[in-house]
Amino acid sequence: MSVQFILDQCEAALEVIEFNVKGNPTLRNSSLEKLFNTKGYLWLKERELAMGELGQAFSDEKFKEFILSDNLKEKLHQLQAVLSKLRDLDMEEMVEKAQGYLPEDFPIDSYLVPLIKSLENSFVYQIDGKIAVFLYLNPQYTKAEMENIIIHELHHVGLGKIYKEIPSQIENHGLREIFRWTQALGEGYAMLAAAGGVDQHPVFYDSELKNKWDQRMDSFADDFEQVNKFFIKLLKQELNEADAMEKGFEMFGIQGPWYTVGWQVAVTIEKVYGRKSLIECIANPLQQFAMFNNAIKIHNLEQRTVLPGWSGEIINFIEKYGSGLLSF
Repeated sequence: MSVQFILDQCEAALEVIEFNVKGNPTLRNSSLEKLFNTKGYLWLKERELAMGELGQAFSDEKFKEFILSDNLKEKLHQLQAVLSKLRDLDMEEMVEKAQGYLPEDFPIDSYLVPLIKSLENSFVYQIDGKIAVFLYLNPQYTKAEMENIIIHELHHVGLGKIYKEIPSQIENHGLREIFRWTQALGEGYAMLAAAGGVDQHPVFYDSELKNKWDQRMDSFADDFEQVNKFFIKLLKQELNEADAMEKGFEMFGIQGPWYTVGWQVAVTIEKVYGRKSLIECIANPLQQFAMFNNAIKIHNLEQRTVLPGWSGEIINFIEKYGSGLLSF
C-alpha cells in the first residue's frame, strides 16, 4: 500500500494568493507561472478537458481569474490552516481504513492531490498508471471531515481496480451492464469504510449532513426501487448507453440512491454475515444481489425492519447468465 502526497498545486496557489494580498504583482505573476506548471495543476487541467461537456469549462485564463479573486484573498489564512491540518493527518491509518473494506489482492497505490480550485468537488482520476485522489481543499474542513473524504476516495481507488476489466465470462450484454453499474453502489461501500464500521453513522462528522442523511433514509424504499428498476432496465436492454448514463448519473447527487442503497446493502451483509462475506461481494459484485436478499430475511426478522430486496427478475437473470461467477 502506497499513497504519495502531491502538494505542489496548493502550495503554489497559496503563494500566488499571498503575494496578491501583499500587492506585489511581480512576485505574484512569477508564482502564477510556477502554479501553471505544477503537477497538480496540469493533472487537474488534463482531467477537466477530458471530461468534455460533463466537466466545467476550463482554461488558464479562467483559473487565473479565480485564483486572483478577492474571495480567495479573504480566505488566505483559512486555506493555510486547512493545508496545515492536512499535513498532520496520518496517511497510513487512512489507507488501512480504506483497505479494510477491500480484498487484500487489490492494494491501494495512489497519489493524493489537494487542490485549490473553483469547483468544490473531490474525485478520482487515472494519472501515470495510478488512480489519483484529487481533494478539494475546502477552507471549512474539519480534521474529521478531511479524513472521511480521503478514506472515501481511497476506497474508490481500490474498488476501481476490481472494475478495470469486465470478466470475460460475462458474455450477455445486459449482465455486463449490470456488472459495470454495480460500481456506483461503491459510493455506499466507501461511506461505510470512511465511517470505520457498521456501528458508526456514515456522516458523523457533520450535523447538518447527518440530519439530511437520516431524512433520506426515511424514504430508503423509494431510493432502493429506483436502483432496482434501473438494473431491470439494464438486463432487458431497454436503455442505450446515453440513456443509461443519464439515468445512472441522476442517482448520484448529494447522498443520492447510489449512496443510500450501497451503504444499506453493505451494512446489512456485514451485520448478518460478517465483513469477510461483504468483501467477497465487493470482489465479485454480482454476488451481492442474492447475498443481500438472503441477509434481509434474517435482518428483518431479528431487527423487525422491512428492508426491501432485489427483484427476483434480477436474481434469476444473474443465476442464468452469470452462474460461473457465483461462489455460494
